[in-house]
Amino acid sequence: RITSYANPHTGPENPDFVRRTHGMDLYLADHDGANNYMVSGSDWNDFLGSHYNFRAFNWVYPATDRHVDTIQFEGFREAIDDVRYATLLKQVAHRAIATGATEHVYAGRLALQYLALLDGETCDLNAVRAEMIHTILNLLDRLN
Repeated sequence: RITSYANPHTGPENPDFVRRTHGMDLYLADHDGANNYMVSGSDWNDFLGSHYNFRAFNWVYPATDRHVDTIQFEGFREAIDDVRYATLLKQVAHRAIATGATEHVYAGRLALQYLALLDGETCDLNAVRAEMIHTILNLLDRLN
């Protein structure tokens, strides 16, 4: 198994960067996961790690009954959703191919080719997700 560690640690909040580096970029590189040092390193003290230009390793902040998300954490959640859609797309495409019906085989292979040709570093992640959803629904409609 291959995972990515601290790519990046917390720092200036950039949810698109976190979404890209913890989601489709790793998925397309055939990684099995992403992990970081910690999710909540300090109780509401953003200056604790300032000499490293980090925000004390906080992706969420503790509260009495739940955690308080940061936009960086929301980017990570979006990354997980992107990977879930890509995984479902692959599964449905393989199901279509396994039917042996010519039109299903072509549709399934086209879906797999779409994923194979994606550039995880530069693609528009919102457009990619919309296309994956559209393709999944079309494939499921063909199979039912």
